Amino acid sequence: MSQLKKGDLLIDYSTTDGDFRHVVIFEKWANTSHSAYWAYEQRGTYGTTHRQLKYGIGSDNYDPFRPVNLGAGGGGGQLPSPGVSWPILQSGSGGADVRSAQQLLAARGTLEADGIFGPNTRSAVIQFQKSQSLAADGVIGPNTWSKLIKTVQYGSSGQAVKAAQTQLNVYGYGLTADGEFGSKTKSAAVAFQQNHNLQVDGVIGPETWRALLGTR
Repeated sequence: MSQLKKGDLLIDYSTTDGDFRHVVIFEKWANTSHSAYWAYEQRGTYGTTHRQLKYGIGSDNYDPFRPVNLGAGGGGGQLPSPGVSWPILQSGSGGADVRSAQQLLAARGTLEADGIFGPNTRSAVIQFQKSQSLAADGVIGPNTWSKLIKTVQYGSSGQAVKAAQTQLNVYGYGLTADGEFGSKTKSAAVAFQQNHNLQVDGVIGPETWRALLGTR
């Protein structure tokens, strides 16, 4: 489970219970403690859903599998990246995405990065939106994200680097979010880019930010 990558499968292959042969597709860890993850799932009348799951964590019949040699040419388990879009954050939102947004906002002012989208965060978002001539609604959507992110790379430092490290840790890279873009952060960025079919340069620019934060 600790080695899961996007596209891996969680399968209940036991035939001793009523939900055997259930399969979900792993996307990314939902938190740094790896107590839940985002995955795609097909369920009867629900169709395909994208939600947080815990199958395989703890005592159940789910085990991880990695597809290999897909297709006539052999895919080596590499699945194409689906389109990604920026997450929508607003009052009541929480988690690593909110913490990263707070750290990016803190790069332009002062804001505690506690991972909770409360009144102070909403006020900071509105102030930022006004400064960028955006609709000041206090909601962090695509237009706000595109202005809020900052390109960071080896040698960069500060709150924007902390935000990038926070996101990389969602994917299990185990970085210290110290705001210093050193060799470990670059290695994690390169690995993330390789795993998500991005340009592999170790620079966290708009496309890498969107993949790090994106809901799929």
